[in-house]
Amino acid sequence: RQKNNQKLITNLIAIDNIEIMSALLIEKQASIVVKFNSKQINYLQINNETVQGKKEEIHEVTDIWTFKKDVTSNNPNWIVAATSSN
Repeated sequence: RQKNNQKLITNLIAIDNIEIMSALLIEKQASIVVKFNSKQINYLQINNETVQGKKEEIHEVTDIWTFKKDVTSNNPNWIVAATSSN
């Protein structure tokens, strides 16, 4: 996108719901799958001109994120292992 002067803009308006879909522990690895329902504005600009989407159009978006962590680690951070959207 940068090479083509494209910029994808995402404005998060609200997170309406968060749901833990599953949680799993296999040996030392914890995994949590979380579903986020949100309201967003998404549009694409090329050379500062909007070519896809609208700056004022709000969409309801559902994202599913998978977080992983080694539970024996002293690091408190979880890693995003996968994302999907529908």
